[in-house]
Amino acid sequence: MHREYTSMLRALRDYLALAVLAAGMLGGCSWFSHDHESSQAPATAIRDTRNVDIEISTSRNVNPDALGRSQPVKVCVIETSKSGWTPESISEGAPCRDGPLGDGVISRNQRILQPNQTWRYHLDIPAHQARWIVVGAEFQQINGALYLIEQKSSAQTDSDIRVRVGMTALSVVANDKKMDK
Repeated sequence: MHREYTSMLRALRDYLALAVLAAGMLGGCSWFSHDHESSQAPATAIRDTRNVDIEISTSRNVNPDALGRSQPVKVCVIETSKSGWTPESISEGAPCRDGPLGDGVISRNQRILQPNQTWRYHLDIPAHQARWIVVGAEFQQINGALYLIEQKSSAQTDSDIRVRVGMTALSVVANDKKMDK
């Protein structure tokens, strides 16, 4: 009986050794069959669009009436494909007036903002194309008002454009960041 038991243990040991050897060989094959890219950082996909984020904020004393009281102001964002676009109604101090979009205009959006209000607007733009972002405001007092600004957003960059609407003027700060590839 002891002899049968010993024989059975040897057979079991041999099968176990064979199984461990086979598993090791099969596992080792995977070292040679896989690309080494899996051990490296994953490649990032190339983006075909880029981000342009626009934030328009009004001051507390925006667009004063004849008595100096602040009033809501109509603002607009116009996306154009070329520099120097101006609306036909610019001479009347109404850059946001609805009308034909005109040559080079891709999109237009507008809002009426209250004093101390912020409007955030986002554009997805083809990565390889430059855009000019025109922001306008329609003030009650148009003499000496700065009611139209233009900011270029270069190709292959994500842009963050911040526009401040004061009493009767617009100011802009822009930051461009090269796109992640």
